[in-house]
Amino acid sequence: MQLLLGMFYNNFKIFLTFNEKEKMSLYNINVDIFLKTGIDNFNSGNYEVAIEKFEKLCNYKENDDTNFYWCGRAYYKNGDFDKAVEKFEKACQLNKKDDGNLYWCGLAYYKNKDYEEAIEKFEKACTLNGKDDTNFYWCGRAHLENGEFEEAIENFTKACKLNENDDNNFYWCGRAYFEDCEFEEAVENFEKACQLNGNDANNFHWYGRAYFEDCEYEKSVEKFEKACKLDENDANNFYWCGRAYYENGDYAKAVEKLEIACKLNENDVNNFYWCGCAYYSNGGYENAVKKFEKACKLNNKSDANFRWCGLAYYKKGDFSKAAAKFEKACKLKNTNDSNFRWCGRAYFDNGEYAKAIEKFEKACLLNDSNDDSFRWCGRAYYQNGEFEKADEKFAIACDLNDSEENKSWLKKAESANKN
Repeated sequence: MQLLLGMFYNNFKIFLTFNEKEKMSLYNINVDIFLKTGIDNFNSGNYEVAIEKFEKLCNYKENDDTNFYWCGRAYYKNGDFDKAVEKFEKACQLNKKDDGNLYWCGLAYYKNKDYEEAIEKFEKACTLNGKDDTNFYWCGRAHLENGEFEEAIENFTKACKLNENDDNNFYWCGRAYFEDCEFEEAVENFEKACQLNGNDANNFHWYGRAYFEDCEYEKSVEKFEKACKLDENDANNFYWCGRAYYENGDYAKAVEKLEIACKLNENDVNNFYWCGCAYYSNGGYENAVKKFEKACKLNNKSDANFRWCGLAYYKKGDFSKAAAKFEKACKLKNTNDSNFRWCGRAYFDNGEYAKAIEKFEKACLLNDSNDDSFRWCGRAYYQNGEFEKADEKFAIACDLNDSEENKSWLKKAESANKN
């Protein structure tokens, strides 16, 4: 008995020195059962256990692409796309005729944002299996992410022809046309997507966006309204619905939608900026100020936020605050004549003519073809008692635009200059 135990112990020590392949070979493990165990764990979401099983299989049967395929799938599901790529690449090398290997390898590259490599794999998958719309769909997605819109359209169009019942194919085909600024074609594809799936807010949202970019604001409103009903928690739907109402001249409705967008997302400066614009255009200057002030806090690097905030204060008659906002706009963008012209207007209406002159002169330098700047500059000189300079500015304004207003001010300056 002692002899037998000694023999067993010695054999066991030898067994421990074997590598995984030798152990499996020694016990003649049923590979099919081992693979099934890995797949069962994969299907149950136990990806780390599945990876362990598949890795052992890969080591045992190094020439079987199925093992590497499943190992790649497990790594992919576990979010390790580098490892997934490694396994799928091996599967592709072992079996170059399997479009499934290429497809999943492409997906792993796509998830890793390596779109060039993804495209290469998807194109090969399309060549091997030209009847699977999924191959063309993902090839289109990779081209789209890579900024190759025409190639994306080509692949999505193929996917749509192969499977006319998948709204996703038409949705992304619409997105590719949209990015390529082909809005009529985008509308056609989004319309088809909506017909196939009328419960997807995204389909209607982008349907509305395509109409919006094509300047068909009434149709755009209709689609955004549908998107808002389908997803009441997406601020983006309400934002764009508000924008469409605004462009269509319905400022009250624009305010309504943009207020909801502001409540749903309090950190998006665009919501507050455009809500302020809607209030401003609807004559609600007090509320406009509040929205623009919020926009300025969210983004204090945008001259547009401060300019429009200044405009709202100006309309309220608070010229000091208006001037302060315009001054900030001028500092942020000292090449925009509009910032300086409005800053001058605020100083002018506040009775600070010297400051107004300084701003109007800058506006004239920045844009010497805008008669408004020269007329207001002339008016500031006129109010400051500098009639010769006023005469000079009004004369330029008349040369640029022979309007009755410009001519009237020129006559006043000439008359004052004679006296």
